[in-house]
Order: sequence, then structure tokens, then C-alpha cells
Amino acid sequence: MASKIIPIALLGAAAIGVQTGLIPFLEFAGMKGEIPTLRTGNCKPVEGLHACEDQWIHRASGISYLPCSNLPARAAWCPAIDHLSLAVQDAPGDTIQMYDTRSGKVTQIGIPNLPAHLVGKLHLHAIEAWIDPKDSDKLTFFLNNHGVPVSAASGQVEDPHAVGADSTVEIFETRLGSETWTHVKSVKHPLLVTPNNLVATGPRSFYASNDHVDKTSWKRSFYLAYAHFPPSASSIVHCDASGGTSECIPAATGIFYPNGITRGPENTIYVASTVTGEIKQFQIQADYTLVEGDTVARIPSPVDNIAVDEKGAIIVATLPDMLGFVGRSKNQAGLCPATVWKVTNETSDQKFYGKKYHQERLWSDGKGDLAPGMTNAQLYKGKLYVTGLTTPALMVCSDPYFAN
Repeated sequence: MASKIIPIALLGAAAIGVQTGLIPFLEFAGMKGEIPTLRTGNCKPVEGLHACEDQWIHRASGISYLPCSNLPARAAWCPAIDHLSLAVQDAPGDTIQMYDTRSGKVTQIGIPNLPAHLVGKLHLHAIEAWIDPKDSDKLTFFLNNHGVPVSAASGQVEDPHAVGADSTVEIFETRLGSETWTHVKSVKHPLLVTPNNLVATGPRSFYASNDHVDKTSWKRSFYLAYAHFPPSASSIVHCDASGGTSECIPAATGIFYPNGITRGPENTIYVASTVTGEIKQFQIQADYTLVEGDTVARIPSPVDNIAVDEKGAIIVATLPDMLGFVGRSKNQAGLCPATVWKVTNETSDQKFYGKKYHQERLWSDGKGDLAPGMTNAQLYKGKLYVTGLTTPALMVCSDPYFAN
């Protein structure tokens, strides 16, 4: 009798595991259920802005800055998703583009003093800016660059599968609207392991999210599932490059796949977890460490970049079909859906029952033919600007609902 009971018990446990673990995971990663199409009827592409993983919009002027690449380069080299082919050396380096949302003009930024080892070899990811409080036209830009690793001793290219990317944060200065930037500094530090997104805290200081806890590891292939366990929890670091050397500290640890980060109200930042769909608010301390506060959203899809609009809403770019997203990153002909969520303060009667935040699906490309590979969305002046790691163009979408 006991021999029969044990298999039945195991089957029961397995069934519970499927119901409570596997099925929710499949739904979260987009492997189960339909992805809707929503408010895509009036979307127009901005040609020339290919594979721009991130964007930063100067809210007063409407000028947007984007780190852009090309689809073959992204397929070969994107350390965040373990694309580490040295074939990227045969592709053109990434560029920084300036897009005027008012006139529609696109301009490639020139950097005359770019260090020789970066010329034609930029592999850009995120972008962030600091506006000088005394001169609003003076901008300091921060971009993380995932370079091909080169041995300091021999000068030879190293095996990226063994050592990972040579990740740095590059600092530039410019004037608003200028077509020329000045390279100021490269920030490299052992705590900048896998920098993904950035938040500026001064003209030479910033937070960076480390999306993975290690540069290379067999575990990374299973990160969507494995990241739910403490050994793989990663970090947010704060770096100050104002001195002769760059100093970085762990600002917050134990975060599962921290991806998008953005400045919140007062002295806070928001942090998004790709693998849990949670967006949390953190309070900035005097020493730049972070203290965890509210969970403001639980998005039912993997989350990438987040941004705050002029009304204080959090605009969330999500990957509703994770396998489709990874497939698109390897094969540019593939399509994958994209969904944007909006998180605001709760204003309905639910707030009287303790509900503090409201989340809603704002826009959705269910077929994946408008913005395949989207990783960033910004709501600005009643229009939605959608771009991403493998999008063929920046997509500008209009809908009366966006003005709400």
C-alpha cells in the first residue's frame, strides 16, 4: 500500500507545482494566452533610428537622444542576453542620434575627441542625462558601453564567453541641440558588472542597475527561472567619477534581474525587475544607498525600461513574449509583440480601501509588426514614442487616450 501511496503523493505534488508554478510562469513569459492589440491605429515610423535600445527626451524642448545600432550588430553582440559573437567587429559601431520631436529632424551626434579605442567600436545600451541646475542648456550624458574585451597586457581580443564584455559608463558633455559632444571620462569599476540602465545624480555621478550578478555563467541561460532564488539576486550600484578615480558602492542588493531604473518624485528612484514584473520605489539616502519602499506595480509580463512622464506616471515597456523577443534578437526577420503599461496613483474609491496605485495596459502591438524588440517607451505631449533593442525604427503613436 505504501508503495502506491508514494507515487500518488508525488503525482499530486507535481500537479500542484504545475498549477502554482509552471502555468503562472508560462503565462508571465508569454508562452500561454493571447496578447491583445490596443491603440495602434495611428503609429508612424521615424526612419534612420534603428535598434535604439533607450531614449532620453528633454522635456522642455522636445529633443530626444537615442543610442542606436543596427540589427546584425545586435544579433552578434548584446551581452545582456548573451550575444557574444566577435563577428560584431565586422559591423559598424553604434551611434548616438538626436531627434527633434517637433520638426522630425534626425541628426547623428559627432564626438571629435572620442578615444581611439572607442572609435567605430561603441556598443551602446542605455542613455541618461543630467541637466545643470544653473544652466539648463548644459547637459551631461551617461551611456553604458559593452565593449569587446581586450587584454591590457597583450592588447589582444579576449574570449568574451570566458571573461564577458568590457562594460563601462561613458560620460559626455554638450549644449542642448548641439550636433557635437565632448567625451569627458570612461568609468570602469569591479562593481559595474553588467550595467543595464542608469539614473544620473550629478554631473559625474549615477546609479546603474546590474541586470545579472555575473558576466558569464551557465546559470544565465536559465535566468528567468533561476533568478527567483537568492544566489542570483543582483544589485544597484552608485558611482562617483568626480575625482581622479571612480568610486562605486553597492546601493541596493538582493534584487532579481534589476533592469529599468528611473528617477521618481522627490528623493526616490523606481526599479523594475524583469523576472518578477515588480516595480519598486527606493528612497535615496545621504550616502546614496537605497532603502526599499512600496511595490508600486506588479506587471504580468517581463519588464524592461521604465520612464516617468511630465504628469508623474510611470511608463513601462514590457516583453509579453519573452521567447519571441529572444528569437527576434537572433533573427531580425522574426516578429514579437510589445506592450506598454502605465502606472499612476489610485484615484478611484479603491484608495479608501488601501489601494495606492493603479496600473493599466496603455498600448499593445499584439502581432509584433510595429515595434518588434521594443525595450523603451516614453509618453510625451500626448504621443507615445516606442523604440527598442531590435526595433527597425522609432515608432511615434497618437491616440486621444494618451492625453489623459
